[in-house]
Amino acid sequence: LGDMPLVMIMVILASLLESFLILPAHLKHALQGATHKTSRLRQRLDDGFSGFRDGRFRRVVTLALDWRGTTVALTLGMMILAIGLLAGGRINFVFFPTPEGQVVYANATFVAGTPRAQTEAFLGELERALLETERELGGGLVETALSRLGGTIGVGSGAGARGDQLAAIMVQLAPPDERTVRNEQFLATWRSKVGSSAGIELLTFNSRQSGPPGRDLNVRLTGDNAETLKAAALELAETMQSIDGVGETEDDMPFGREQLVYRLTPAGEALGFTTESLGGQLRAAFDGHLAQLVQVGRDELEVRVLLPRSERERLDVFERLTVSLPDRSFAPLATVASWESRRGFEALRHADGRLAVEVTGEVDSARTNANAIQAELQREALPRLAEKYRLEYSFQGRAADQRETMADMANGLMLGLGLIYLVLVWSFASWTWPLVVMAAIPLGLAGAIFGHWLLGLNLTIL
Repeated sequence: LGDMPLVMIMVILASLLESFLILPAHLKHALQGATHKTSRLRQRLDDGFSGFRDGRFRRVVTLALDWRGTTVALTLGMMILAIGLLAGGRINFVFFPTPEGQVVYANATFVAGTPRAQTEAFLGELERALLETERELGGGLVETALSRLGGTIGVGSGAGARGDQLAAIMVQLAPPDERTVRNEQFLATWRSKVGSSAGIELLTFNSRQSGPPGRDLNVRLTGDNAETLKAAALELAETMQSIDGVGETEDDMPFGREQLVYRLTPAGEALGFTTESLGGQLRAAFDGHLAQLVQVGRDELEVRVLLPRSERERLDVFERLTVSLPDRSFAPLATVASWESRRGFEALRHADGRLAVEVTGEVDSARTNANAIQAELQREALPRLAEKYRLEYSFQGRAADQRETMADMANGLMLGLGLIYLVLVWSFASWTWPLVVMAAIPLGLAGAIFGHWLLGLNLTIL
């Protein structure tokens, strides 16, 4: 939005330049009187306009003045109807239009630990489906395509991530004005031709859009427990996916590899263990304990003591492992701690000092709009999740930018109306006439709303 004020300032400066330097020179000729005979076409146009002004238009104005109460009531009724069209969802409001772009993406995420060969095979499946989509839709759509094995491309929560379980394709399509197939149709056809694959965790198809950055929907959940946040994020993504016009939902807290999580038993706590002290012994057993530093010439070598590789790679080692007690004696690990296997997370993010996860999604502007989806989520889904999982939520991305911009524009609107009133007071030398003139502003907004409704267009900030 930073370019919009600059454009408006330049337009206003050009208008001032024309009104003070160019327009007076043009108006000078009007004061000299006509030096040539008026053409017959011009005379007919002037006579027609004068007849309309003094005839039908005058009668309508007279009727409106005679029935001034009815006129005011009809005007207020039209304004209320226009507001009702907007508030009732008959006209969709899109904060900033996002023209269709040329670049689309497909990103696949398998479970952590998936062999690279399996990911590569699925990347070939995506390429095959892309070729079939190109042929089915008539050809001439794809200009270039770039495949990436071991990472993601483009938009989304996991953009730029790396790992053997990741694969992506970026496709540059022909310019929108040179094709009849829209991005949504292309992506839907491409997705329908991709076969299933075991172990795939997330498959998204997105397009790059112009306008403000960020995705259409972006909900941030904040809490104190990663597992609780992940469960809430999955439930929210499922709820968003079930809404008509919403798709490609994902969160930025992907699952990682399987982890062993240990917990002290009552016996371990009674023996004086803490989570940190036991963790230090386990870390020394598997990562090694620094026993000595050996100086060899200019190099310094570390000597570490750790379990043999054959034992470090077996889970049953925990049944035989012993740990040192505070009194220098030893006890089996199984008596002081219990453990369980669970999936960890590749990354944990924080916001304002708390754990946070963002759930994002795309909105089909032909069927609905982001503001309507946000209102629907705020009515039921988000309060239910907040109560169920004891967390907080907020809208981020474009929604946050919209809130900030609308607040600034509201202040600017009040300032602008005040300045307009002062200018009109100075021009009319009256305190009441400017109010009559400014009363036409809401009527203009109502006309704009009706015009968008009749043409089937979305109402935007522009």
